[in-house]
Amino acid sequence: VGVVYAVVDDEFLCQITDGIKVGDTGKAYMTKADGTVIAHSNRSLVYEMYSPIVESKSDSSLNSLAEMEQKAHNGETNFGQYTFQEVKKFAVVAPINNTNNWAISINAEYTEYMQSTKFSAIAAIGITVAALIVANIFNIGLANSITKPVIEISEASNRLANGDLSVSITHKGNDELGNLADSFNN
Repeated sequence: VGVVYAVVDDEFLCQITDGIKVGDTGKAYMTKADGTVIAHSNRSLVYEMYSPIVESKSDSSLNSLAEMEQKAHNGETNFGQYTFQEVKKFAVVAPINNTNNWAISINAEYTEYMQSTKFSAIAAIGITVAALIVANIFNIGLANSITKPVIEISEASNRLANGDLSVSITHKGNDELGNLADSFNN
């Protein structure tokens, strides 16, 4: 019977999280089971053994972050919004498999995340307006192609009813209105 024991250098874990980027402001960090930060781009949080779970007891602005961390340490992946050092952020916090209840958080600043969402909404509105304009132009053309021959046939019928036998209809077509105009002219 033997025992294998390994110690992972803090800098090694920090280099892993440093390599995870989301957009311009997005970063990743790791925490161990008690919520203590074990890898972060801000190394002082690692060296000071900072814990959002512990800090939330005296700083209520960290409650949502602490709750997300706690869920991840209990095996649940979750998404949420929190404020850290007066910066509003979105994060996905997930358990890391085959560890002693470690978690990884990948976050991005709210303003950056919402900026891309705002751009998408504006693009969707622009596309919708353009589609409505094209549809209205098509509908106007379709309506005119139906109403103009009907108006012409109606006016010719009125002239015929008033005794004008020289009436002819200029509309030509392979549809019902074209057939009616041809019959009228014969």
